[in-house]
Amino acid sequence: MFWQDEALCGCLYLSGIVTLVDSVNIGKYLHDDDVSREATRQILMADKIVLNKCDLSSAAQQARAAAEVAGVNPVAEIIKSDHSRITNLRELLFIDTTRTFAGLEHLHDRHHSSITACSLEFRGTDRLLAVGCPRDVDMLCRDLLYCKEELGFEVVRCKAALWMYRDGAYSLLQLQSIGDLFDVIPMEGISVPHGCSRALVLGKNLNEEKLREVFLRYLKPTVQA
Repeated sequence: MFWQDEALCGCLYLSGIVTLVDSVNIGKYLHDDDVSREATRQILMADKIVLNKCDLSSAAQQARAAAEVAGVNPVAEIIKSDHSRITNLRELLFIDTTRTFAGLEHLHDRHHSSITACSLEFRGTDRLLAVGCPRDVDMLCRDLLYCKEELGFEVVRCKAALWMYRDGAYSLLQLQSIGDLFDVIPMEGISVPHGCSRALVLGKNLNEEKLREVFLRYLKPTVQA
């Protein structure tokens, strides 16, 4: 659903989010009442952050900018850009969105941010939990993103690794959402323990119990663990 163009949807998918940060002015933006909320939100959304204008900023300015960014999102990798160039583009392109699910739970302590984070893990006891097909994840996303009034909270970003059990075999699905858009694709490699699904949700007025209820509508017991 993330890509609305049918000619592109089979070739492109949402791997992660990169935020471009002005190394000269980010400190000012984060402490300006008019723009701090949006600046904070964009940094929170990021899996990786490009610290731009390093050719125009001193080493001290870059260190302060990196510290400001890390204060908002401590798990996003910071990559410096000089004259709008990045030394190793592979650092920017390969994003593992499930590596640091628990790293943003500190956000509720940042009083100036209206966005909080909730890290979820789902393990079965006697039986492994899994969705039955990609459509289950599609419906899960619709429940999370389009039922704000019913749930009483708003999800602004979600990334998850969810196990699927179909035709007698297990595989992983990657879920990414930002705003009202979401994408679900097969995940290459194993980034979470077998039978353990994980999700990181960013949003406003999040309720962990209700979030778990939504996920468990579609993560059902399968074969014996």
